[in-house]
Amino acid sequence: MVEVGPVGSPRIVGDARLDAAAAETPSIALGHAAREVLRMVDVLDSMIEGAADALRRRDREAIATTRRLDDVLDALNREIKHYVTRLDPDSMTDDEHRRLEAILTFSLNLESAGDVVEPNIIAFAAKNLKRGVELSPDAEREIEATFEAVRANLRSAASVFMTGDPRAARVLTQQKAEFRRRESDAIKTHFAELRDRSKTSAPQTSTLDLLRDIKRLNDHLVAGAAYPVLEATGDLMPSRIADDGGNAGSG
Repeated sequence: MVEVGPVGSPRIVGDARLDAAAAETPSIALGHAAREVLRMVDVLDSMIEGAADALRRRDREAIATTRRLDDVLDALNREIKHYVTRLDPDSMTDDEHRRLEAILTFSLNLESAGDVVEPNIIAFAAKNLKRGVELSPDAEREIEATFEAVRANLRSAASVFMTGDPRAARVLTQQKAEFRRRESDAIKTHFAELRDRSKTSAPQTSTLDLLRDIKRLNDHLVAGAAYPVLEATGDLMPSRIADDGGNAGSG
């Protein structure tokens, strides 16, 4: 099992947190698995924080640390999946089957969100660092606000995962519109920068791809936590499932 110490210092310990003996009692085993999913939330939050630091402070160590944390996130997801798929389906109630599916859905989307941070967002930070490119003050403020928004949504997603609250799930889903607005604004800014680019010889970079990646990250949080709750209550429109096409990265 992977243990997460202070930010940036993952270490490996035993797998006592996923007690094999508890598999004889699905409700207890699923509780252990849910707790490990929350550890994935903590790791992903550290990755997002590290990516923001890499951009804000042009920090090489933050880039390396975030890449290591992605390995931690992947390992947690593998162990959770292996653990819950060993449970005897015939000994589980309908509610336990639904909980198992929610655990797998959220953990998979957390891992996929990590795969957006690394390599995509981290690659953006590393490229800017290598080329000596600095973001404009306006771009820095927008990126910082977007990172803060997605971290807040990560906390909300964890709450929805644990409580199954339909109202909170709907609020989280509505955040997708805010990220679409941010992407739309970034497109307008991008074309304005293209028009002005010939006026300066200073290195420049567009934040459009970065904001799109953060939006994709947020989409995974919504798909992983909110959609299963809303589908169970009949509040998720079939068109939304069809639009996503099983890929949380779509708008």
